Amino acid sequence: MTSQHTADYPTLQEVLRLPVFAGCTVCGGAAGLGRRVSGVNLTDTPDYARWLAQGELLITTGFAIADDPQAVDALLPTAAEKGLSGVGIKPGRYLPSPLPAALAELRRVLETAIPQGFVDFYAGGALGWDTYCAQTVLDLREEYPCIALHLVLPCSRAEQTARWTEAQKAAYDCIYREADSCEFVSVDYTKDCMRLRNKRLVELADCCVCFCGEPEGRSGTAQTVRMARQKGIPVINLAS
Repeated sequence: MTSQHTADYPTLQEVLRLPVFAGCTVCGGAAGLGRRVSGVNLTDTPDYARWLAQGELLITTGFAIADDPQAVDALLPTAAEKGLSGVGIKPGRYLPSPLPAALAELRRVLETAIPQGFVDFYAGGALGWDTYCAQTVLDLREEYPCIALHLVLPCSRAEQTARWTEAQKAAYDCIYREADSCEFVSVDYTKDCMRLRNKRLVELADCCVCFCGEPEGRSGTAQTVRMARQKGIPVINLAS
C-alpha cells in the first residue's frame, strides 16, 4: 500500500458517518479516527488473524472466539499488530461488552485513579498495549481535561518505527501529536535504549498498570514490572 493510494481512502471518521453505521459508538481509540480505511473485513472464524490486511476495518460479532476469554482479550492487540484502521464489535449475543475485558478494566482503573490525584500518565510508545493505554488516556482527557499524557520514547521516531507498517506509524504519529509532552531517552537506537526507556518510566511513576502474562519472563514488560516492584510502587497487572 503506497502513500499515494492511501491518501485516496476515506478516514475511519468518514466511514463511521455512513448511514449503515448510524447508532454506533466509539468505545476507545478516538485519537485514531483519522486513520485511512483500505477495506472492510467481515469475519467470524477462529483463525481470523490470517485474513487481516493492513488498513482494513474489521467488523465482527465475536461468534468464533466468544467462548475463549484469552482470544477475546487478544482481539484488539492482534488488530494493532496487523495495522488495522479499526475494529467494529457487535455486542450482545456473543460479546456482552463492547470492549474486551482487559481494556474495559484498564479504563475502569484509570477512571478510579483520576479522583485520587493521578493526573499524569506515562506511556512508552510501543505497539500493542502501550498504544491502547495511550489512546485510552487521550479518550479520557476529553472528559477529564486535568489529566495529561506523557510519552517516554526509547529513540527517534524514524528508528523506533523503522519496521512498522504504515498504519502503525500513523497511529504512533497521531498519539505523538496529541500527547502533552514527549521525552526521548536516546536519539539513536541502541541495544540498551529500551531498558533505559523502561527504567525512566518507572522513575516517573507512582503506580504501574500493565498487561504481563509472564511477570518473571524476559520481555521488556516483565523487566519493567520487576523494576516497579523493586521501587516499591503498586503494580496492577490486568493479565492476572
